[in-house]
Order: sequence, then C-alpha cells, then structure tokens
Amino acid sequence: MIGDRDYMRGDYGGGFGRGGFNGIVLSSAINTIIAICALVLLVQIVAVAWFGRGSFEHIFALSTEGIGSCKFWTFISYAFLHEGFLHLALNMLVLYFAGRYVEQACGKGRTWAIFIVSALCGGLLWLLLAWLRGENAYLVGASAGTVGMLAYFCLLYPDRPLTFLIFFIFPLRIRPKIMLLWMAGFELFGMLLLEMAPNGGSSIAYSAHLGGILGALLSARILASNSVFGSGKPGFFKRFFGGKRKSFYVPKAEDSAFSVNITDRDALRKEVNRILDKMNTEGFSSLTDKEKAVLNRAKDVL
Repeated sequence: MIGDRDYMRGDYGGGFGRGGFNGIVLSSAINTIIAICALVLLVQIVAVAWFGRGSFEHIFALSTEGIGSCKFWTFISYAFLHEGFLHLALNMLVLYFAGRYVEQACGKGRTWAIFIVSALCGGLLWLLLAWLRGENAYLVGASAGTVGMLAYFCLLYPDRPLTFLIFFIFPLRIRPKIMLLWMAGFELFGMLLLEMAPNGGSSIAYSAHLGGILGALLSARILASNSVFGSGKPGFFKRFFGGKRKSFYVPKAEDSAFSVNITDRDALRKEVNRILDKMNTEGFSSLTDKEKAVLNRAKDVL
C-alpha cells in the first residue's frame, strides 16, 4: 500500500533509484526543464566561441524582427535561453522550489502546460510593448515561465505561510496570496514606470514577468474543470481572495471531520491513503493527533 506510491518508488523524480540519472530527469517536468535550460546555455557558449555573440540568439531569441521573419518558434524557444550562469541559476532556483509543489499537485503534463502558457503569455506581452516602442531588442530567459510557476504555486496554496530569510538573517513570514499580489503590483509598476518610460532603459523585462503571472491565471482557468482547482465556476477568484479554504488542493483536517471504522479494512485503507497523500504534500508535521493515531493503529491491522 505504501510501497506502490510514486514518492516511495526509486524512479520518482525526487531521488536516485533504479531509473538512474535519466529516470530522474525524464520522470519530472521541472527537472527536465532545468536540464534543457542548462544544456542550451552550454550550446550558447559554444556558439559564441565559434560564430560570435548573438548568432544563436538570432535564431532562437524572441524579437519583433524574428517574428516579422516568421520565426514563430521563438515564442517558446526564447524561454530556454539565458544570458549567463547567474541568469540561469536565479531562474532555475525559483522554478525548482515552486515547481516541485506544483508538479506534485498537478502532474507532469499540466506542469509543462503551465510553464509553456506562462512563457507564451510573457513573450506576447513583451513583444507587444517592443513593437509599440519600435525596439529591435531580443528577449531570452525562463523568467516568464518561472514567475508563472511561482504564481501558480500561490494559487494552489494561498494561505500556507512561507518564511524567507532577508540577508539570510531576518525572517519574513508571508502568505502566498499576499506574495502574489505584491509580485503583480511590482511587475506592473516596473512595466509602466521603468520599462515603458522613454528614457527608462530598464534591462529587466517586467512585461514578460507580468505576462507570466497572467499565463498562470489563464492556466488555472483552463485546467479548472478537471484539475485541483475543482469545478471552475465563476467563484474561483472569490475563493482565492476572500474564501476561507486554506488550499485548493489538499483539504485541511479542520475543514471536515472524519470518522474511520477500524473494523472495515477497505475504509481504513482508504483513510490511510488520504493521510499518506497529505503527509507527502504538507509534511508529517501537518498531521493531526487523530490522523497519527489512525496510522499507528493501521500498521497493526493492514
């Protein structure tokens, strides 16, 4: 019962098992995205050495000139290019820590969809502003997809408290729903007052980041009918901003009472599976005393 669960098998994306390195990468959407971005950066470095700076970006980066030349693949390919190791590291760090929770909740296919939709929306919004300003610049980086993944995490767990260490010393505790609102406001401010300013000269693509957040919201609406978000009714955003539910994916113990007949092995097995899923997603510390007692009794019965 426990050994047949994904996170207990050796080929699960989070550990080294019988699948080896290839199994680890291919079994996880997040690991695959990280591996592709790292490999592409190496190819970029080689391309610069052999053909000069900008040769690789001319083909795969997003730009108004490229779209004018029918290079429509650049709407997606730009998200796997980066300016250097630091650019790559920052994006992949955020993608890993937010994306692994999204993938646990949504699965591999939907995680890929969220990343691609976020990158596409980010690229479209950036391209629109570049066209309006008459710029010939190009866009590279997974930032739109990464910010979209982080936004989707905030939608999944709006009230789960997060703690950040400012300067690795001062703890800052914040709820994901507040962090998402702050992110959206910051990116909108940067786009309007820095990126779009005639003399702003900002090298940060705030519009792409904001587009990534919009892509996450769009993904949530598209996947709502058959995903962790439930029915997809108009009350979705009302639930996020003002609802009392603490998570769209895993119901908390206080949200509903439960009673298990320990003499009914099927009912007990079903309840144990629910508790194990909760423990995998939220950690052992999230279990109530009653749930711990059920696990303790079940080990002698099942």
